[in-house]
Amino acid sequence: MVICGHSRTKLTIGVTFRRSFIEQMTINGALIFHYTIEAGTGHSESVKCVYGMDEEIHLLTTDISDLNYMRVFVFQKNGKLMNGKMIN
Repeated sequence: MVICGHSRTKLTIGVTFRRSFIEQMTINGALIFHYTIEAGTGHSESVKCVYGMDEEIHLLTTDISDLNYMRVFVFQKNGKLMNGKMIN
């Protein structure tokens, strides 16, 4: 099972940062890996995470301060980062 999303950290009043995350768990709920993605200005949100061909995991994130740019990350099923690319 693959889960992605974002966490929000409030540093001071009015100052927050968002970080995307991705994690994979077994059917029994045991954690295989968990990564926090910090890219761009620090305000990223995960849009989608899916299994691709050859059991690769694809994560799509966007920067909420600049919606013209998106980032695609590809992980192996054991959590090793294989590739990352910024697109616009």
